[in-house]
Amino acid sequence: MLNNIKLPNDLKSLDINNLFILCDDIRKEIIEYVSKNGGHLSPNLGVVELTTMIHYVFNLPTDKLLFDVSHQCYTHKILSGRKLDTLRQLNGVSGFYSKEESEYDCYLSGHSSTSISTSLGMAVARDLKKENNQIIAVIGDASLANGVAMEGINNLLSLNNKVIIIVNDNGMSISKTVGGISKLLNNVKNSKMYQNSKRKYERTFNKGKLRRLFYNLSSRMKNSFKKLVWKENLLENIGIDYLGVVDGHDLNKLKDALELAKNNERSIIVHVKTIKGCGCQEIIDDVDGKWHGVGKFDLSTFNVDNNKISFDDIVCDYLNNNVLNHNLCVITPAMKSGARLDKFFINNPERSFDVGISEEHAFVFASGLALNGVTPYISVYSTFMQRSYDFINQDIVRNKSKCVVGVDRVGLVGEDGESHHGIFDVAIVNHLPNVMICMPIFANDVNMLMDICFAYDYLSFIRLTKDKCIAYNKDCDIKYGKWNYLYKCDNSKSIILSLGPITADLIKYIEDKKLNIDVIGVYFIKPLDEELLKEISLKYENIYVYDIYSVKEGIFYSILDFYNKINFKGNISFYGLDNKFYKHGKYSELLKFYELDVGSFVDKIIK
Repeated sequence: MLNNIKLPNDLKSLDINNLFILCDDIRKEIIEYVSKNGGHLSPNLGVVELTTMIHYVFNLPTDKLLFDVSHQCYTHKILSGRKLDTLRQLNGVSGFYSKEESEYDCYLSGHSSTSISTSLGMAVARDLKKENNQIIAVIGDASLANGVAMEGINNLLSLNNKVIIIVNDNGMSISKTVGGISKLLNNVKNSKMYQNSKRKYERTFNKGKLRRLFYNLSSRMKNSFKKLVWKENLLENIGIDYLGVVDGHDLNKLKDALELAKNNERSIIVHVKTIKGCGCQEIIDDVDGKWHGVGKFDLSTFNVDNNKISFDDIVCDYLNNNVLNHNLCVITPAMKSGARLDKFFINNPERSFDVGISEEHAFVFASGLALNGVTPYISVYSTFMQRSYDFINQDIVRNKSKCVVGVDRVGLVGEDGESHHGIFDVAIVNHLPNVMICMPIFANDVNMLMDICFAYDYLSFIRLTKDKCIAYNKDCDIKYGKWNYLYKCDNSKSIILSLGPITADLIKYIEDKKLNIDVIGVYFIKPLDEELLKEISLKYENIYVYDIYSVKEGIFYSILDFYNKINFKGNISFYGLDNKFYKHGKYSELLKFYELDVGSFVDKIIK
């Protein structure tokens, strides 16, 4: 059917039977292109029918649709006329909502729990301008638990600006209704007659002292009866009109519920129950999140190539082997599998805490552990850590809480693009007092740096890339705050200060080209190796800082500041990331596109 209709124009002319066929086609399309390009698979398979019916009932893009995080926007992209053949490729379709890509995407998303606050702001602006359109926010049950979402709902309760909140409940975070009577009550609650009667009842009996007394009494009697047959549901008690629970894969029920929400006068929550990975049993059976975000896979066998040894694997082994030595606990905000911590969680359940999509809480919780004598290791993606700056500053640094932070996915992360590139964390925390920041180059560096982090009395960060680890056969003893020469020539007048695992490629390139240039491995971003920096300033005419893992406001500005203080007059240049947002695409393609790869860098400095 996808080949025989023109989207978005033809969608509303289809009947329900054809919509079911269309949903099957969309599901196959998503699986096919994610198998080729990677992407978020199980979230997208779970919302095919829901997204299709939103497009069918509402008038997009005049009506505004917001997907929280937007891990689940692939169906939306197809229905709004885009093809997934270039999904997540350089200059192709983004894996996330992007207002720069289509008028159907009304904002840039990528991080969790912002859809309700954004939609409320849009609704207030709409009403101030006397416009007449719907604002719809689709948010998952896990994202709803985040404090930002709850703050948005709290504000929504005090305003009269209508927003439709669709809760995509594919887990057990929100209690489900049970029993035959509760199912009957669901059917009644979701009927147009019930909603109209409820509104008339409120208008009639909520005026005047005596009528209000009767209304309050009857409401309490109704709620007391409901609790006898209805399991408590968080969403119903928030204080906003509520419809649910709706089968998120039944197009007829979805149509009825969304039309009721569309015609409702006030803000309303539509509680939709979906199956993550619906339509593919291999993915439905996944309980570890393997198919949430996935790389390329074999469509015939569903085998994923994930055999590379990463820095995360070495960190997990270190944590497992040093639980008692350091009296440590591990905390992660919903990134247990992504950070390869599953083995630690299995072996140490009483010391393992997945706090969900709650980065702010993770850091305050960690401070509490540290203040009472336990050392926490917080594993968090760089792009998500920035949500926690205030709590890092106030609750950890100011309290002098001893914590170790594994900052994962640093640098350009590839196909997930600008919302997920981990390039700002150094600039954000580098100025804080008593903070240590380090980064391995080779696999052998990790254990030494972890020892230093856990020996440090304050807050330390170890930055970890997604790269496959490269072994380093030479003995390289890493000491606190010290850098090491990794390649040295005779009488070279130029030197490169290089960070991270790309340094291995750099050294090999220089060796192969037989270039007369020295290389220092920068293991510590803070503190700087000031003794070595002074030595370098006296010996070399040209100093190049090569950092493709953070913006220049990170370590480069710190080095510049140091050299300004000692009145250094030589040449110093930075080759790395500018202060801007970067495209999505394959990691290797991005390095070449932005001329950050080793070949482009060396060609520039030897000309």
